[in-house]
Amino acid sequence: MQIRDLGPLTVELDGLPSAVGHGRLAAVLGPLAYRTGEVLPPATLIEAVWGRKAPDRAGQLLESLIWRLRKELEPGRAARAEPVVLRREPAGYRLDLPPAGVDSARLRTAVPRLRAAATAGRPDEVLTHASGVLALWRGEPYAQVPDTGWLGEARHLLAAARLDVAVLRVQALLDLGRPEEAVGALDPLLAEHPLHEHLRVLQMTGLYRSGRPADALAVYGRARAVLAEELGVDPGPELRELHRRVLDHDPGLGLETRPGRDRTGTRPAPSTAGRLPRRRTSLIGRADDIARITNDLVGSALITLVGPGGAGKTRLAVEVGHVAAPAFPDGVRFVDLAPIGPDLVEATLAGAFALAGRPDRTPLDTVADHLADRRVLVVLDNCEHVVAAAAAVVDELGTRCPGVRVLATSREPLDLPGERRHAVGPLPVRAAPDADLAPAVQLFVERAGAVTAVRAAGDGDGDGDGDDDEDGDGDTGATADDEVIARICAAVGGLPLGIELAAAQARTFELAEILADLERNPAGLARRGAGPARQASMRETVDWGYRLARRDEQILHRRLAVIPGPFALDAAAALCAGPPLRGDAALSLVGGLVHRSLLTSSRPARTGGSTTFQQLVPIRAHAAEELGPDERDAAEIARDGWLLARLAAAPLDGRRGHADALGWLDDSAAALHATLESTLDRRPDRRMFDVFGGLIFYWYDRGRLAEAQHRVHRFRAAVDRVAADPVDRALAEAAAGSVLALRHRGAEAAPLLRRCRPVLAGAPAARSDAVATALLVAAAAAWTGDIWDVAADFVDTILAWDGAAGRPHLTMVARAIRSANWSFTGDRAAGIAQARQVLRDNEALGNDIAALFALVALAITALTGGDPAAALAHSDELLLTHRRLGALAVADTIETRASIRAAAGETAEAVRCLGASAAMNRRLGRDWPWHEFTRPVLDGLRRTVDPGDFATWWASGERLGLGDPGRFTPDWI
Repeated sequence: MQIRDLGPLTVELDGLPSAVGHGRLAAVLGPLAYRTGEVLPPATLIEAVWGRKAPDRAGQLLESLIWRLRKELEPGRAARAEPVVLRREPAGYRLDLPPAGVDSARLRTAVPRLRAAATAGRPDEVLTHASGVLALWRGEPYAQVPDTGWLGEARHLLAAARLDVAVLRVQALLDLGRPEEAVGALDPLLAEHPLHEHLRVLQMTGLYRSGRPADALAVYGRARAVLAEELGVDPGPELRELHRRVLDHDPGLGLETRPGRDRTGTRPAPSTAGRLPRRRTSLIGRADDIARITNDLVGSALITLVGPGGAGKTRLAVEVGHVAAPAFPDGVRFVDLAPIGPDLVEATLAGAFALAGRPDRTPLDTVADHLADRRVLVVLDNCEHVVAAAAAVVDELGTRCPGVRVLATSREPLDLPGERRHAVGPLPVRAAPDADLAPAVQLFVERAGAVTAVRAAGDGDGDGDGDDDEDGDGDTGATADDEVIARICAAVGGLPLGIELAAAQARTFELAEILADLERNPAGLARRGAGPARQASMRETVDWGYRLARRDEQILHRRLAVIPGPFALDAAAALCAGPPLRGDAALSLVGGLVHRSLLTSSRPARTGGSTTFQQLVPIRAHAAEELGPDERDAAEIARDGWLLARLAAAPLDGRRGHADALGWLDDSAAALHATLESTLDRRPDRRMFDVFGGLIFYWYDRGRLAEAQHRVHRFRAAVDRVAADPVDRALAEAAAGSVLALRHRGAEAAPLLRRCRPVLAGAPAARSDAVATALLVAAAAAWTGDIWDVAADFVDTILAWDGAAGRPHLTMVARAIRSANWSFTGDRAAGIAQARQVLRDNEALGNDIAALFALVALAITALTGGDPAAALAHSDELLLTHRRLGALAVADTIETRASIRAAAGETAEAVRCLGASAAMNRRLGRDWPWHEFTRPVLDGLRRTVDPGDFATWWASGERLGLGDPGRFTPDWI
């Protein structure tokens, strides 16, 4: 257990947050945590909860709160067992946790330990321990805990302890010869404590040791002015004495002799950090990148950090430069190419080394001669607009200077032999399972300042006390701010520049206001204050790269705005088909946009899948702004025509290619969404009416029936708007009834399906493809939804329908559904015979949907006939058939498998199957159990299995059910 109270109060159990942090439960826990190990009288806790106006029944209410708090702190404690965390003592209550279990206690106990280590001359230990303790601070301690009088002093003491730890950490950095880092760490401290003279002493010392005596003297001048204005006093003796020593260039201000230094106080290797820009802020979410790049510098002459504008390439390169500096005894040089043209690259590089020119030598010759026998790291920043000139310089250095390593940043690679490219992408906006905050959210919170400045939305009653608990039950709900911040980060594509620009607005606007504006205009964020023109706003950042692209690449960049998410190459080819582009140029143009970081690419998510590409949100917003109305209409028409043609040809009826079709729909989900919006809402298109039915299988299999229901509603509205014929209306009703049946809403589904069936059966031959799909989907959906009679009617209709001629896959699936229907509701012997015949006839045809239904029939009849071994064998085949189909909707199969396992006496496997199917149905938003025969099996297992074993096996199954359904094989479950 860990209590996080240096910020919003949370309790972590096994790394997961508990539902404590607001209201009266937090009011009780707060003082217990702050004084962990001490006995607090009931009167103290009553005052902490209700202040000095406690209700008459406060003692009883406190006991109730203690009982509920124990349930949260010890969820696994058996009934009537003695509590071990929140104990009752004769004089009151005590939280029995060691100091390491409470963040505030860790902070308070760290101060004396750090002082002792500093006195003993162990700065490495001070730095490590202080950094870890400071990382616990997440904002104002006990944020959102009601303040009834005790919090003011507690917060003051904790803030003082935090400042002490921070000062000790800065001194350790100075002692370790890292003055630049010390100065960077002092900036936020001085912003909070501008009158703290010792902080000014440390700042002046750090600047002086960094070789910046003029800046150190300027600090003294600012400190003197602030003290005179705010307090009417002069600087104290410590600051005045340091000022005198800086003026005198006192040798004693150099580094003191510490472990790891020689007697002169100098480091074995010369400091190179002053050659790099200062690290004014922490670098979040890039630890793995730093380690990998630093390691690669050992054996790579050129590493190029490639990524879109605003991804943080420069900041990452600077950090790597500082970290890698000890490996380059002759220095690190930072060269910013952004302000110059190609003709000045060589001269700018020579200037970075302070090398004077010679009339008989080029600047590059001068640099190469200087570096010929040196080991130096050159950070070449912002190469994209001078990429050819930069590449020529790097190539020459690589040939003539074997000890030189180049770390370049660019929106496109330099394309030199041996170049190692490192992609710098957006920060994740969703936290990993073992992390408190996603890196993007963490960056936003840190840049916005104090956490409390961006977490006010948790106090919904408007009184500012953070307690919205009206009924006294301690349950106020969790703040939604982290989710809002995550959406803000997503709205800027996870790009650090966009996150920092958005965070700057948090001091003025509410989070919801920032989010609303970004969702309207993701590229509109602009900087407050000075900075490079190319990064003045998100739009300028994207436009910088856009202007460097070729004209044909610019055209495709604009057209891709009509696909609001990932896409594969075939979608880009459709958008290239209109003049002045050609469809066969898609590969080259998409590759060019990826090369220029205007597109990101992702490897195929499955074997045999397609590479997918995507415009980050700000890049797509820029493309949409550049796309004129006529060009937009043409691009949308091209997109819709391509997607509808692919849908019409997609084999979504179980034949070979079904799995590839599902995968293609996964890859094209964004284009599908846009086309559905276009062809059902803005300009209804009968071609969409004809192919819509096939999408129901896809939505069902991917667990998106709620989306299917929404689309069906749009489908029916579109049919009404275009004065459609009876077949169109019947297709819409068949789709609506099928989705309702799949959601187990048979009473609503049956009338729709019964009404549309005769209209579909009598449709003209020109609509036979659409009708065949609708009949097949309706029959399968009705059977799945347990509307047996409707399923039988649709099967009979298919087998008697004139349009079924020449459609062997349709008739094979219909026969298989009939066998499953008979196995459940009719002549089981006939059902078994029919299922076996379907499997024999299907060997040549290879329709996997037909195989699924036939295997279901055989598995169920074997189970009910008392042959669990045969049932399990058929169930194994079912799982393998699902895999061939590329289908993920295996919840029903796993649920049936639970009954089979139970009948076979395989208790643990049965419980795991139940847990997995329950989790999968919960994720689908469906009731569970799905089958009527599951409940007796579940009840029987609960009666006979040890509760602890049952819980363990169930939890194992739930984890499987919440994972990737595609991994379910007979060996797995």
